[in-house]
Amino acid sequence: PGGHNVICGLFDGIKKIHRDSRLYGFLMGPGGLVDHKYKEITADLVNEYRNTGGFDMIGSGRTKLETKDQFDKGLEI
Repeated sequence: PGGHNVICGLFDGIKKIHRDSRLYGFLMGPGGLVDHKYKEITADLVNEYRNTGGFDMIGSGRTKLETKDQFDKGLEI
């Protein structure tokens, strides 16, 4: 599956478990985690990207989490 369908599957799965669950995506991958850049994945957003290829919904990055500082920043969220 493409990146969008993976996110859609996660969204559908958590909503099936509990309808008030929320899903957040870190923009541009691990870099968004470190920089605290994220957005809530909503039903409207999921429906806009469902069954489309790519990673446009939240982007994809090449940042690797390697340092203690990077991991600590991720824990702050």
